[in-house]
Amino acid sequence: MAGFDNDVMHADNVDFRGVEPVVATVTQEADLMIGTGADPAIKIGQLTSLDSSLTITYDEPNINLSVSNSPSTTKEFFVYNVNSGSQTAIYDPFLTDTMTGGIQTYFPFRVPFDFVTFVSAEIIIFGDDTGTLTYDLTAGIASTGEAYDADNRSSLGNTIAVTNKICADIDVSALISGIVANNNVCITIETQDLTFQAYGLRFRYNTA
Repeated sequence: MAGFDNDVMHADNVDFRGVEPVVATVTQEADLMIGTGADPAIKIGQLTSLDSSLTITYDEPNINLSVSNSPSTTKEFFVYNVNSGSQTAIYDPFLTDTMTGGIQTYFPFRVPFDFVTFVSAEIIIFGDDTGTLTYDLTAGIASTGEAYDADNRSSLGNTIAVTNKICADIDVSALISGIVANNNVCITIETQDLTFQAYGLRFRYNTA
C-alpha cells in the first residue's frame, strides 16, 4: 500500500497520467520516468538508438549502453597510370597512355588504413583497335619493412574484346587477392598485340 513513512514516499508503482482509474505504468524492464515539459509532465519511456549505433541492454538494476560495430561502407578511389612514355589526350579530354607492344604502364597505390574487405579492382582502357586484345598483368605487393619483391605476381596471356574508341574495364581483382590494409601495391599491364589507351585504375573496398 502506498503512503509516507518518515517523510519518505513508498509505493509499488506510479501513474502520472492524471486520469482515473489509477494503474501501474512502469511495467517493462528498463522503463524510465521522463519529463515531457508538457501535460502530463512525466511519461514512461525507454532509451532508444535511432541510428542503431548503440546497443542497449538491461542487466538488473542497470541499463547498459555499448557502441555497436560501425556499419560497412563501400569506398573507392581512382589511380592514374604512370609509364615511361607520355600521357596525351588522344580521346580528348581523357588523358591516357598509348599502349603498344613492349610498353608497360604502372598503377601504384597504397591500400587505405580503413580497408577491411576487398571488393574489386579494374583497369580502365579505351580501345584503339577493334578485336581481341591480349595482355599481360604483373603486380608487386609489399608492406613497410618488407623487400620490394616480397610478393610478386603475374597473369599472362589474358584476353578481352575491345572496340575502337570505346571504354572497357579489365578486371584485375584476382591478381591482388589477399591484400590487407597499408599494403603498397603496383600493378602493370602490357599489350601483346592490339594498341589501346590506358586511362586509370578503379579500386573498391569495404570498411567493415
